[in-house]
Amino acid sequence: YHELHASALITSPQTDEADVTNMGAFVAQLGVDLHLGRLVGLSAQSGMLIDGCALAATLSQPRSPWRIASPLIHQDPQEYNEIASRSFVSRYRWDSGMQSEP
Repeated sequence: YHELHASALITSPQTDEADVTNMGAFVAQLGVDLHLGRLVGLSAQSGMLIDGCALAATLSQPRSPWRIASPLIHQDPQEYNEIASRSFVSRYRWDSGMQSEP
C-alpha cells in the first residue's frame, strides 16, 4: 500500500483509510502495470497522451528496442562496429542530451 500511496494512486498508506484517487481509478481501468499506467495518466494530464502511450508501449517490451551488437554473433568487425555505432546514435537521439542512458 505504501507504493500505491507514493504513486498517488490511493489517498493513504493505511489500508483501512485508503480511497482510490482519480489517477488510481484511471490506471485500474487500463489493466496495465501500475508504473506504465501512471505514465499514461500523467501524459494525459499534460496533454501528451500519444507520446505517453508510445513510451509506455516501448517500455513494456521485454527486449530493448535497439539492436544489440554481439561479438559472438557479429564476427565481422565492420558489421559489429556498424551495428554498435547505429545503436549509439539512435540512443543518443532518443535521449535528447539528457544523459539518461547508462
